[in-house]
Amino acid sequence: GPEHGVHPLAAVSWSGAMDLSIVYRQGNKTARNGIDQLLGCHLSECPQTYADASPVTHVSTGDGSLLFFNSQDERIPIAAAREMNQALGSADVPHTLVVFKNSSKHARQYECDPANIAGERLPVIDASLRWLGTQLGQPTVPTGTFCSN
Repeated sequence: GPEHGVHPLAAVSWSGAMDLSIVYRQGNKTARNGIDQLLGCHLSECPQTYADASPVTHVSTGDGSLLFFNSQDERIPIAAAREMNQALGSADVPHTLVVFKNSSKHARQYECDPANIAGERLPVIDASLRWLGTQLGQPTVPTGTFCSN
């Protein structure tokens, strides 16, 4: 992040763990175990470590834009995505949250499914690449070669 001299201009996240405390409390056992392993402690033992490791904690005005996806009912709780959505809005950071409703699949499983992003209905992988190109000032037209027709 910025404290290390890195200032991303744009990012895309598919089911990213935006708030580790929410993911720990509301996620499934696999998510909890993964966070415990990553951070080396349980939420009750080191809440500040969880906060420090959570992207939502580091949102600030001037951050690069974010396109992020989450399913309504998956291993990464939608509450974590909504928390990030609120934090980005409060900091006036350009962002788009796409929620796959009535689904328990990880957003990665939707890479070839169509979604409405920036006014276009495209496969998620193509829409993500096009969105990144636009945000970085280098518009691109993905060919859709990642997905079978």
